[in-house]
Amino acid sequence: MTNFEFLPEHKAYIEEFFDIVDSACHYLQEETNCPDEAIDEFLSEAIGTWQLPNLEQLDEALRVQKTLIKG
Repeated sequence: MTNFEFLPEHKAYIEEFFDIVDSACHYLQEETNCPDEAIDEFLSEAIGTWQLPNLEQLDEALRVQKTLIKG
């Protein structure tokens, strides 16, 4: 295991990403009465296919986002 640590900006991006997924799952459950087990299975399958961008791509995306926010 390495001593790698994400930068605070990277951590915030990843936390926001998973907060969005969590909110979407709660909404799906409320609207469809889908059981927790089905959502868990769906997420397990989906997470297996998700890949976070490499750190250079993430840094660039964050720079672009900050530029857009500043207007």
